[in-house]
Amino acid sequence: MQIKTEHFSARQNLLFYLPNGFYPFGAKIIEKETGYESEFLKILLNIDGVKRCLLTPELLAVAYEQNANPQDIKALVLAEIDDYSETPPSFNITEELPLNRQSLEAISDAFIRPTLYRDGGDIEIIDLKDNILHLRFVGKCSGCPYAQNTLNNVIIKVLKKYLPQIEQVVTEE
Repeated sequence: MQIKTEHFSARQNLLFYLPNGFYPFGAKIIEKETGYESEFLKILLNIDGVKRCLLTPELLAVAYEQNANPQDIKALVLAEIDDYSETPPSFNITEELPLNRQSLEAISDAFIRPTLYRDGGDIEIIDLKDNILHLRFVGKCSGCPYAQNTLNNVIIKVLKKYLPQIEQVVTEE
């Protein structure tokens, strides 16, 4: 099975674009400290150096520790995806992601930052209070004439898709 992967080294993330139907549920963030919904997730989190997984219908984002070997992790994760693609793992995940810094960072690392980094920019999450997210554009995104377009057409759409509890996104200088 051919799976597109991307190594987002700036944030120590490996991105695996999943085949249709592999995970037909919402999004879930799983860390070593949390419980496991399936053997598949347990295996992923027990790979040496893996610290967090974000699982969505489109993507598996694996955050790894600074001293980990991303090539080894990539090979092991691909093998697990391949093993389970024949008989997809059962999941029982229906709840929304919690609206907290961990979810914001995971969604940003998986869906927003890779694009911004390619253009020399980034976002910084400043604060989250009363379902209002405050962020700042940094790098080449700071002062960019397309920043508002990126905010409206990329950042807000992605965040609201996975974190619908967000009521407003405010940018600060």
